[in-house]
Amino acid sequence: MKTCEISPNCGGNTAHVNFSAADKMPNLFSWAPDLFGVPCPQRFFASEQQQDFKQYMDTQQQILRILDDVLSLGGRSAGFDRSTHLLGAIPELDSMAVVNLITSLEDQLGIMVDDDEIDGETFGTVGSLTDFVTAKLAA
Repeated sequence: MKTCEISPNCGGNTAHVNFSAADKMPNLFSWAPDLFGVPCPQRFFASEQQQDFKQYMDTQQQILRILDDVLSLGGRSAGFDRSTHLLGAIPELDSMAVVNLITSLEDQLGIMVDDDEIDGETFGTVGSLTDFVTAKLAA
């Protein structure tokens, strides 16, 4: 585990960050305190890790926009986060919608998804889908 310190003027808290095998992509579940609820923006990242994190969050935003478009959610995806359950939790995400979603991800993000690369877990949560797409973009 690597540790990223939050500056002392934020109460001296420490945010612990787990990194993937590639040692670049933070696992967002490991942030303490909550990544999005901390008013202090002063975190110490290596610039490459900061850029990777920004790209990851940009990818998640693109995925949420695509989900909203493909599933006709009318903006509901704006309230989704990494832990939001998808398959089995959103009625609009049926088997045909999964096919349409994959096609849209391929077209809009420039990735190729083979049938044997995906399963129900891929579409389990926003986070699992974002992790999958991020890995495809990095390949």
